[in-house]
Amino acid sequence: MPLSGAVTSAERDAIRPLVERYKTPLLYATDYEGGTCSRYVTLYSSVPDQWVDTFIPYLVEQGSKKLYLIGSDYVWPRKINAAVAANAAKGGAQVVGDEYSPWGVKDYTATLRKIASSGADVVVMSIVGADAITFVKQFAAAGLKDRIKLAFFGFSENYMAGLTQEESEGILTVCNFTGALDKPEAKELVSKMRAKYGDKAIVSNTVDAHYTVTRFYIEAIKRAGSDDKEAITDALVGQSLMSGNGEVHLRASDRHADLNILIAEARGGRMNVLKDMGRVEASQQCKS
Repeated sequence: MPLSGAVTSAERDAIRPLVERYKTPLLYATDYEGGTCSRYVTLYSSVPDQWVDTFIPYLVEQGSKKLYLIGSDYVWPRKINAAVAANAAKGGAQVVGDEYSPWGVKDYTATLRKIASSGADVVVMSIVGADAITFVKQFAAAGLKDRIKLAFFGFSENYMAGLTQEESEGILTVCNFTGALDKPEAKELVSKMRAKYGDKAIVSNTVDAHYTVTRFYIEAIKRAGSDDKEAITDALVGQSLMSGNGEVHLRASDRHADLNILIAEARGGRMNVLKDMGRVEASQQCKS
């Protein structure tokens, strides 16, 4: 059986030596900074040139020219923000602040003051977990939502559950799936999950990603016609499946996925798709 469930890059990288030593497949399905290249790590994950290169041009086109970047202090936000800064510059926008917060921050007052005085018209956020909820609540309480947009990498229905409707209203994000997506395959996935886990089950981007990569593994077993780990590892890639948002392809060249990308916004307590970007191919993550 494969390993699955690692969420952060730190977790994935800590597991990787053991995965490679024992030749056990690791399925990783969280958006990340890119660059992993291993026979035994298969990634159904958006990388910066899938999310950043679609989301930042959209924000700039909508009038955002001054970006304040804030993320948790680890590799994914730093790599995301480096890509954001480069992309913003291409579109004539500028970064007016760049900040990283340690885990477990309870008071963002000093940061909010910096944001308020920076001249930013959008905060581009890559804070994760409970810290993200804390930041958004304090951002809203400070009255900044009325004049500064909040663009949140990784935002989904999971975060909305921890916020009031007023706090989440207007948050912009980029994702591969949302439970509010008006497509037959999305509705089918939501119905299937709620039939199994209850009518209030949250069916988010994270659910779709982990469900789809698991289906890829099941199909690999069928393709291999064997329970041999090496045969399944070979069969896992080079195939396409219907996800909760269109057909996706898991590449043999670098074990990464070409995914369908959405720009979405929180409105009225639910996600609202603003733009369907279609299939976006990631750059090759294995550098020869």
